[in-house]
Amino acid sequence: MKTKITRIIILIISSLFLMAFLPGSQVAKKPIYLNTSYSFKERAADLVSRMTLEEKQSQLGNTMPPIPRLGVNKYDVWGEALHGVMGRNNNSGMTATSFPNSVAVGSTWDPELIKKETSVIGDEARGFNHDLIFTLTYWSPVVEPTRDPRWGRTAETFGEDPFLVSKIAGGFVQGLMGDDPTYLKAVPCGKHFFANNTEFNRHNGSADMDNRDMREFYLLPYRTLIEDDNLPAIMTAYSAVNDIPMSASTFLVDTVARRTYGLNGYVTGDCGAISDMIRSHNFAKNSEEATAYGLKAGVDSDCGNVYQASALGALKDGLITEGDIDKALIDIFAIRMRLGEFDPQNIVPYAGIKPSIINDPAHNDLATEIATKTPVLLKNDVSTKTGKKALPLNTENIKKIAVLGPQADKVELGDYSGQVEPELEISPLEGIQNYIKENGLDVEVVHSSGGNTDRNTDFITLRNFTTIQKDGSTKEYNAVNFDSSVNSLITNSRFGGASIRGIKDGDWTAYDNIDLTNLDSIKFSMSVAAGGMIEARVGSATGNIIASQKVEAPQQQNGGNRGFGGFGRGGSTTTITTKVNTLGITGPQTIVFVYREPEAPATDKETLDMAASADVVVIFVGTDQTTGREESDRFALKLPGNQQELIQAVAKVNPNTIIVMQGMGMVEVEAFKNDPNVPAMIWTGYNGQAQGTAMAKILFGEVNPGGKLAITWYKSVRDLPEFSDYTLRGGNGNPGRTYWYFTKDVSYPFGYGLSYTTFAYSNFEISKNVITPNDKVTVNVDVKNTGSVDGDEIVEVYVRTPDSPASLQRPIKRLKGFKRVTIPAGQTQTVAIDIDCADLWFWDSKNNRITFDPGSYIFEIGASSKDIKGQVEAAMSGSYAPVLRTVVADCGSTVFRPGNTTQTSLTASLSDDSFIDINKVNIVYKSNNPSVVSVDENGKVTTNK
Repeated sequence: MKTKITRIIILIISSLFLMAFLPGSQVAKKPIYLNTSYSFKERAADLVSRMTLEEKQSQLGNTMPPIPRLGVNKYDVWGEALHGVMGRNNNSGMTATSFPNSVAVGSTWDPELIKKETSVIGDEARGFNHDLIFTLTYWSPVVEPTRDPRWGRTAETFGEDPFLVSKIAGGFVQGLMGDDPTYLKAVPCGKHFFANNTEFNRHNGSADMDNRDMREFYLLPYRTLIEDDNLPAIMTAYSAVNDIPMSASTFLVDTVARRTYGLNGYVTGDCGAISDMIRSHNFAKNSEEATAYGLKAGVDSDCGNVYQASALGALKDGLITEGDIDKALIDIFAIRMRLGEFDPQNIVPYAGIKPSIINDPAHNDLATEIATKTPVLLKNDVSTKTGKKALPLNTENIKKIAVLGPQADKVELGDYSGQVEPELEISPLEGIQNYIKENGLDVEVVHSSGGNTDRNTDFITLRNFTTIQKDGSTKEYNAVNFDSSVNSLITNSRFGGASIRGIKDGDWTAYDNIDLTNLDSIKFSMSVAAGGMIEARVGSATGNIIASQKVEAPQQQNGGNRGFGGFGRGGSTTTITTKVNTLGITGPQTIVFVYREPEAPATDKETLDMAASADVVVIFVGTDQTTGREESDRFALKLPGNQQELIQAVAKVNPNTIIVMQGMGMVEVEAFKNDPNVPAMIWTGYNGQAQGTAMAKILFGEVNPGGKLAITWYKSVRDLPEFSDYTLRGGNGNPGRTYWYFTKDVSYPFGYGLSYTTFAYSNFEISKNVITPNDKVTVNVDVKNTGSVDGDEIVEVYVRTPDSPASLQRPIKRLKGFKRVTIPAGQTQTVAIDIDCADLWFWDSKNNRITFDPGSYIFEIGASSKDIKGQVEAAMSGSYAPVLRTVVADCGSTVFRPGNTTQTSLTASLSDDSFIDINKVNIVYKSNNPSVVSVDENGKVTTNK
């Protein structure tokens, strides 16, 4: 028998924003929007009520012009602070501290450390805004989990697990916002809401998924950040979800983000997202309709010019109301007021932060500290040359170090980083040289690049081909219209015509019913970035070759990036005709074009001689922004250019070769991972301005690395599902995505990372063996540092539900707790990790709410998702008791004239993400100022005359 619960919702209708329109005796002499005794929302409403329609329209973009008569200054909504304040400052010539980027700090597994970082970023932001607040709304962080490592913006994300992403992003948000209960230091913005995980089609594609994947994975970081960390802003993505452009989705922006999760702040569209509804998605007919879709969905600010040019037109056409415009402006002006822009500086705690704070020496120290905590030690075997562990370097036995690789003398900061002060920008080579000099070591350092980072994909992009018969007759074919292909290829129609994207070495496209009778030759029309070869085969990718054509790379002009295929428009257009030998085969056949990348150049003799003469070689390899970035996915996961060949060649001549990889994410390492001549490997993301200093500290053992992977390292890109498939769960040949579902072997699992010391786990305990969804439990484990040096260990807790029906396809396991701890050599520390059982939910698609599977919950405790040291178990029973969480009252308008009436509508959501049936609850409406506005028992609001 179900217990009937009657809920009473008391709704207080605020009337203070109406006072600007009342007779003089009822109007405060000081404008409400300047009166700090009112709430920020009330003040914003008052300010907006004083604007003309033309002024209102002018404020709807990312650049908000001044309104001098109201004391409103020009303001840029768009700012960037992903790992340091980027550009857009009034202090010309000043640069900000550049910290390690997101994919790097994700591997620290240390939210409090990231909070320290963003607190400093917020201080520097305030320093730039000391004289005048012009940009303190920053479109950071990226909180999309990395569904697929080919995503071009993987470097901007914290990892693949939504729980880890939520915790790291929570530290980011808290630090940037500051800890004042009234004012914000700066405003973070979670992006890109949501499932924006491919760049090649981000302007016109759709991320199609079911409600389970949507709620459990893609939306989870937004849910957590809004509910737990009061995230004050989100950005809608360019792309669509289930064929509805994000900026037009009233359900996802308004119903989910605002009415379910309780977002109390502003929503911006990504730059051009509103116009993409017209030109890319073909969803809106014109700018007025796109404006209406965006404002009605709840997108308050258009980074572009659609709203600012078309809002009044949409109003005139009856597509929106003035109330829709007012609501958007109140959201953004309330945020500006929370920054203290309209208040006396003496009451705003962050107003006193001066420009001298920028690049304070302590900030570089923090950048260095963080850069020592991000690297992940992937391998550290005994060197066959020294008979000892390869790392840390033993300088007593080293007289010569060869520092090689294209990343050795380079500082790669990654996207969304401004330039830094030259003296603070330390490359790995400089870091090693400085360390040796500062410590008075008698070690020679020699250096050679020996490699390049040219892209490995889209080296040839076939556009069309023409068959030429012996009698001169021709037939042209569009290469995009292939009948079959290797499953990783993508067709994309952006930037003027369709093209094939993601071509890698050995990929193929097949075309049926090509007549080989009397075929003389084939003419290829293609875009050439790096050159290579096309083979024409009969029947299959391994069939008989009837033609083979080498394609030369174009001449590079002005240092251009070879393979700038990120936009699908790289390289030069070339037409080549090649003779065909049909081998006597006639009639209609399937012709398969196989694409071969150009042969990597051999490593030069000087570099190899240098390597052979050294006691140890450290090769710095990785990716850079020509490999992948915003607007540019990477379709191959091997090290770009000839870096893999460099590693293999050097390892042959020196059995003490150490690899340091810095990059945007995982790379394929199977070609050298198990090479005994490569006894040690380290990975890090783009590690900030102090990356060289930090890496030297790690290589020489001053710092013991303790980072762990936040992204699974797959063996091969060919193991992954189709790039554009957003389904997480596997089946029917699909191996699934992320460690939640992926079923194949991997090179390195999620959560993996070694140390210069070793740790032993024992005494596994849980505070309760019988739990309900409303409980909180603590998992305890003793961790002993069994080595000879102090070290950091990251203890990870995963949950699996073996009693769940197989038909539900629950994840293999999910991360639900972790803690990074520093343990001195020989000592034991009891690590306690708290877990809220309310976080153990799944999504019930039938009833549209969260649910909890009954039965056994096994909590696995270990050093990675695969390296499980022990486990504890609890039985889940009982039902979840949801509580009222978000109540939203709406009457279509915010500003009223005396005598106006309107009807209030109401939604109320519970903590299980369901909505209360308003018709089945008692609602009490009250006005907090009956002299201004009254409200009856049915929610009808009347403003007094």
